[in-house]
Amino acid sequence: MIAILPLLPAAAFSTAAAMHLFATPRGRTLPAELGLGPAAQKLTIIILFATGMLLAAPQFRVAGVLVASVMMSVVAIAMLMRNKYDYAIPALLVIATLPLALPGPQ
Repeated sequence: MIAILPLLPAAAFSTAAAMHLFATPRGRTLPAELGLGPAAQKLTIIILFATGMLLAAPQFRVAGVLVASVMMSVVAIAMLMRNKYDYAIPALLVIATLPLALPGPQ
């Protein structure tokens, strides 16, 4: 059980990347509704997959936590500024899971 906890954030980011990659038609029009450009979804998929891979590898977990925390903070702030509170809550919950990926005392 303990060995699975550090992989939870990696699974969350990989799942989010897959959800963006195989989005429904509603999911494909969502970035435009939020005022984002057409390349926003592709960039989001790339960053989510890269972050998931960084968080999955033990050697790169600290870098993954850094990238993930910056990205999710930007997402949360952008959603809060656009009054999309229901989109900001998952971003804040993912930020709360990031300490699980960091190594504990040996």
